[in-house]
Amino acid sequence: VFLPAHLQSQEGYYRDIEGTFDIDLGIGACIPFSDLGSTHHSNSDAGYAMGGFTAALRGSYQQKSRFMALGSFLFSSLPYNLEALANYQSQIRQGNTRADARHWQIQSLQLGGGYIWLNRDKISGSLYGQVGIQFIDKPQVNYRLSQSGNTFRYVDAHAQDNGLLFSGGSRISYK
Repeated sequence: VFLPAHLQSQEGYYRDIEGTFDIDLGIGACIPFSDLGSTHHSNSDAGYAMGGFTAALRGSYQQKSRFMALGSFLFSSLPYNLEALANYQSQIRQGNTRADARHWQIQSLQLGGGYIWLNRDKISGSLYGQVGIQFIDKPQVNYRLSQSGNTFRYVDAHAQDNGLLFSGGSRISYK
């Protein structure tokens, strides 16, 4: 579980007789929760991820009615907490461990719809829901253990996973 927090950087509009097409670009912080951000050695699913960044591209199309179609692509990159991982490995292996790894990477693609429940001159409000697929890329971790003058190398393999993603919410905009 992770929480992307976006700061909207740019917004574009295309209006025609039939409706409105909006594009939102966002970038912000990504905070790992639960197992992904855990560094506790008793958690076998600990991800050792630290806070990173998220970039998002969202589009919506609204006809003259109160309904809209939505789509979004999200990319997140979270660095590995190598210091916590190396400290834990040094404790259990009785030596000095160093680790290196790339970042966790998470991508999602979603489609959905929404309903505009408030549409005034200066303020608008909407409810939306989306469904999509999420791709998670766990990086390979390379370890180097120094113990009694010997150096040992071992690897925690790269892994990929995917799953269904559901999202929803409400948005209030001031124009």
